[in-house]
Amino acid sequence: MTVPSAADLTLELKLVSTRPVYPELPDNGGYSTWFAELVGYGTNPEDEVALGSASIVLFRDARWNTGFYDRMDEVDTDMEVIAAAVRDESGAADDELFDELGDDLIVIDRVSIESEYRGGHLSHLLVDAAARALSPEGVIALLPMAPGDQRPDNVAKLQRHWVRAGFVEHRLGVYVRAAVLG
Repeated sequence: MTVPSAADLTLELKLVSTRPVYPELPDNGGYSTWFAELVGYGTNPEDEVALGSASIVLFRDARWNTGFYDRMDEVDTDMEVIAAAVRDESGAADDELFDELGDDLIVIDRVSIESEYRGGHLSHLLVDAAARALSPEGVIALLPMAPGDQRPDNVAKLQRHWVRAGFVEHRLGVYVRAAVLG
């Protein structure tokens, strides 16, 4: 079977909360998890093609919510690194970062593009669409590392990939960008 080109497909973002925010719970801290899926449709709308997916953690008002760092530590080791990168030396939110980019923190935990669709920057499109839908005034943070392959040349390749999408290295290998480029 011939794989359709992504350029020939109508793309759609499917965004599902896997852990919703419960604002009435004081310890929740605006923390929610999301699964984003990028799918494409050809001329027959029933022919859905999975292009890629991402796991995302959203922290509402992360700048002002000191408890969000504890929430990040609960998720995984990568989140601990990202939490350290968005703090200043005193352990408070990095005001310079949040002043420039926004108060919410959108952490892109994992991105996966189907092998036959890699190389077309669909990961950029997926992250952009999800961030825009979740918090257009937020800061996107990610730690570019291939799961199970931490070789320096592979990490550098991923870092260059995200720089092409407008991300800049902030600290500790964490890359950041505004959710919506202006």
